[in-house]
Amino acid sequence: HEPSSEWRVAIMRMTRSVLRAANRVLSSSLVSRNLLRRSVVVFLYHEVSDQPSRFNEMFDLNITPSVFARQLDLIQGYFHMVTPRQLIDGDAQTPAALMTFDDGNASYFREALPILRAKGIPSVGFLNFGPIHGDVCWSALTTYLHHCEPAFSASRRRPLIGNDYCRITEQEVWRYLDTVNADNLLARVRAFRGAVARQEDLDAVAEDPLVSLGNHLHNHYNATLLAKRLPAEFRKNQAFLDRHPRGRRVFSYPYSGRNDETDRMLRDEGVEAIFAGGQVPNWRHAPAVYSRVQLGADVVTEQRLMEAILTTCLTTACRRMVQRW
Repeated sequence: HEPSSEWRVAIMRMTRSVLRAANRVLSSSLVSRNLLRRSVVVFLYHEVSDQPSRFNEMFDLNITPSVFARQLDLIQGYFHMVTPRQLIDGDAQTPAALMTFDDGNASYFREALPILRAKGIPSVGFLNFGPIHGDVCWSALTTYLHHCEPAFSASRRRPLIGNDYCRITEQEVWRYLDTVNADNLLARVRAFRGAVARQEDLDAVAEDPLVSLGNHLHNHYNATLLAKRLPAEFRKNQAFLDRHPRGRRVFSYPYSGRNDETDRMLRDEGVEAIFAGGQVPNWRHAPAVYSRVQLGADVVTEQRLMEAILTTCLTTACRRMVQRW
């Protein structure tokens, strides 16, 4: 017999309790080192600042420089810090860790990089050149419309639910902007978004061997909505990267939205490594897409670091098991 929805919920709760207890054991120093000895863990950051923007604060995308420095010390205690080139070439000694930063925040260049340099740690900054060159950031615009502009939601045929703002179309946005003072609204969005990198930030890292710069699309569009436009948006952004000494053909999915078709398009464009969400370690040197682990501000001990890396693996296994039932 198919289990009832109540039984599924009860099983999930019971399994989660067991997994929490198991995770406390698995995250102990000896066990976690053994579990992760062949892994490649790609860490994902966004903003590193004592004064987070409203946008990054809303989604817990900011950590302070002091916490960031502490997390780097913990990561270095377990992993060999590697470059994207080492991953691509299969030359990464495991357990390996790669530090990545999405969205082209100014704080990556002005706050995070000085700390990374002092510790000799390489990193990848994934950039959207649209906002760098003055365009309003698409992810900030759609987030602002959803969370801070009630009239936009009211103008839609159906209400936005959950993270549906990731799927807001350009047509919807331009149609709404025609009905309001667009200049005033976009100024509010820029303040909401916070500081993005500028050309002087890019110039400052031109000769830095610890820095690689990757492609995050020209303006943080959802790749799965672009369809046949994806290669053009990729090329538009990559053109600036190809002219920069630290530019690389590595790609990070905005919103982590991906599928097999978008992966294929990117490979056809010569992308050497693709990064998305997933929140799990990689146990192969060169997977089709590297999953990444995002650390919260509460990760300041070895135990919490291991729990942050391993918890999602266990939760994912639990979910798949219940789905099979």
